[in-house]
Amino acid sequence: MVIAIIGILAGGVYVSLNSGRIKARNAKRASDISQLVLAFNAYAQLNGNFPITGDDEWYCISKTCGEKWATKSRNAVVDSAIAQFVQLATDRQSSTGYSGYLYNSDWDGGNSPFDDTDFPPGIYLKFVFEVVSATPTTCSPGKVWEVTSKYIKCRMKLN
Repeated sequence: MVIAIIGILAGGVYVSLNSGRIKARNAKRASDISQLVLAFNAYAQLNGNFPITGDDEWYCISKTCGEKWATKSRNAVVDSAIAQFVQLATDRQSSTGYSGYLYNSDWDGGNSPFDDTDFPPGIYLKFVFEVVSATPTTCSPGKVWEVTSKYIKCRMKLN
C-alpha cells in the first residue's frame, strides 16, 4: 500500500516537473521573439523598412533551425540586418517537431486553422511553443496560427 502511494506521488511530481520545464522553454522562446522584434524594429527605424528578401519564403533567423524546419536556409540580407542589434538565439529541441524561428518579408497571408483569424499579407515571424494550454493570447504579442497535440504554431506581423 505504501509503495502504491509513493508511486502515485512520484508520478504527480514528474508531471509537475515536466510542465514546469515546458513553461520554462516557452518563456525562453517568448524572450527570444521579443529580442528579435526589437532588433527588426530598430533596423526598420534606421532604414525606413524591414529587411526585404524579395520572395515569399520563410528564412531561419536563429543559430539553427531543426527538425521539420531543418531545410529552412539563412538569408544574408536578413542576417546582416539584425546582426548589429541581436545575437541569434538557439531554440532548444523539444517535443514539437520544430526548432528555431523564421522570418518572411513577403508572406501572402491566410486564415488561421486555429480560429479562422485573418492574417493579412506582410512581414512575419513564425515560431512554435510546446503545448501547455492554447488560448488566443498564447502567442502574444503574436497570434495563434495552428494548434496540435504537440505544438502551438504562432505568427507575428511586424509591419
